[in-house]
Amino acid sequence: MKMETKQIFKNFELLETEIDKRDYNNIEGLKAEITAKQFDFFLNILPPLNWNTEKNTFILNEPLTENLYYGFSQIGIKFYCEVLRYNMNKEELFYYG
Repeated sequence: MKMETKQIFKNFELLETEIDKRDYNNIEGLKAEITAKQFDFFLNILPPLNWNTEKNTFILNEPLTENLYYGFSQIGIKFYCEVLRYNMNKEELFYYG
């Protein structure tokens, strides 16, 4: 179930704190503004999933749950992290699994 929320947390740490308070069935859609340094850290820590260099978006290659992941994006000069649902395709399962 996707959590419908307009709230954007002020930083990644507040996002993690909110995730820890909730049942994992109620975290999809949670979002935080992050720093450019954090964006680069998560981009480079593991090979990203669905990296789109034109849109500057990617998914962290480590799930929070079976199919919920952190997704990262840059919009203008701001950077964001959001909990999103993602299902790997067969090629990704073979490559990353």
